[in-house]
Amino acid sequence: MFQCRVCSNGVRAKEFVAREMMFGTREEFDYDECAECGSVQIAQVPCPELLAKHYPDDYYPFWSPAKTRSRAKRVLATLRTQHILGKPNLLGAILARLQPAPAVGNVDLFKREGVKWSARILDVGCGGGILLDGLAAMGFEHLLGVDLFIEREFVTPNGVKVLKTTLEDVPGEFDVVLFHHSLEHVPDPATSLEAAKTKLRPGGICIVRVPTTSSEAWERYGRDWVQLDPPRHLAVPSRRGMAIMAQRSGLMLKRTVDDSTGFQFWGSEYYKRDISLQRNGLSGPLFSKQEMAEYERRAAELNARGRGDQAAFVLQKER
Repeated sequence: MFQCRVCSNGVRAKEFVAREMMFGTREEFDYDECAECGSVQIAQVPCPELLAKHYPDDYYPFWSPAKTRSRAKRVLATLRTQHILGKPNLLGAILARLQPAPAVGNVDLFKREGVKWSARILDVGCGGGILLDGLAAMGFEHLLGVDLFIEREFVTPNGVKVLKTTLEDVPGEFDVVLFHHSLEHVPDPATSLEAAKTKLRPGGICIVRVPTTSSEAWERYGRDWVQLDPPRHLAVPSRRGMAIMAQRSGLMLKRTVDDSTGFQFWGSEYYKRDISLQRNGLSGPLFSKQEMAEYERRAAELNARGRGDQAAFVLQKER
């Protein structure tokens, strides 16, 4: 019997079959679309053993901070971000002028929401801790990560502890709880938001970054939409679905900021042409620089219209 794991509605709009294409196993999984909120979800959540098989060691969120960029680039990025967030420095000022902060991103959202350097920040489903390690390098002082899929507890190069446990079992209270492209990976996203509320101090914020079906990419590509990502994405919410979940969790939806990229187009075109992403066997890029630039332009246009295929939802606990 169908029940939407986002809005709890009991009527499905349609059923469809989608394939695993990131690694190209091409295994098929049944998905449902909710008639009420338009969210999509895997029809039956796979058992933990099957899911674990689809999170191999080379799954990109598990990469360590050292793999993402050179030390010099990390230092320069840190100086730039520190300047943008209120820790002035000459080199950071020059870099910020050459490359201003994007219209969206954690730097921009933290600045908008007045997140302090001393804020207690929890990243749920943090993988290899890349985001947390970067925040620590910028100067944020109280950081913690949690991820049930990591092999064991560890500490990032910049000293952030990452625990192998559930959100419910994390001790303490936080000013900011992050779901950085992790909420779509949990079997019951509404329950996870409720748990996040219990971990927030009064007035604290929860920043949820997720793909969304309220987008041109989902409507255009359907089962080939790259951000459907079977079977890892267990429930992909619509914008209406996120608003319903927030309200039922006792959180106020403060703002929504689209942050989609050209990936929604070129990644989906790969899948449409039966080409996997991480193990595709191609000798070169599929699209020209001009085509990639056009995809980015279209993504920016969709973001401005609230039609991008992913967004950051800022939710706040009542004071």
